[in-house]
Amino acid sequence: MWSRWVLRLAAMGGLLAGAGQATALTIGAIVPQSWPSAGQGEEIVLGMQLAIKTWPGQPAPTLVLKDSACDPRKAEAAARELLAAKVDLVLGSWCAIGQAPKIVAEAGVPYVSAHAERLPQPPAGVLQLGRLELYVAERIAATLRQETGLRISARTSCW
Repeated sequence: MWSRWVLRLAAMGGLLAGAGQATALTIGAIVPQSWPSAGQGEEIVLGMQLAIKTWPGQPAPTLVLKDSACDPRKAEAAARELLAAKVDLVLGSWCAIGQAPKIVAEAGVPYVSAHAERLPQPPAGVLQLGRLELYVAERIAATLRQETGLRISARTSCW
């Protein structure tokens, strides 16, 4: 559902240059399709496919998918592959931030980050939809370790 909202927000917000033109846009998406939950990755993809299927106007965008497996290095490689494919917009960062937003923004392509964590200083051309500051889970775990003496680990993740 929220993937559909992200696509529509991008179109309405003017991030997609030429949205009213007769040429179809190409949207690249960096999605965690294989790990940690293929089911959640599939839900993200299905939401994007529904948004494209119900796209207002014609022609509808083309969707190019790349798997991040929640690994920042794989997300960065996926970003480079999408840029090589000449996409008009990149959606990503559901669970891996890394340098993908910076790589895409430096190439002059808009990037919409759906990660729950906030980038400290998003580059120009990056729309950040996150809700939490970066590395908040580790800080919470450190506080709990100190206050309780328990062995607590944290991996900041939106899953």
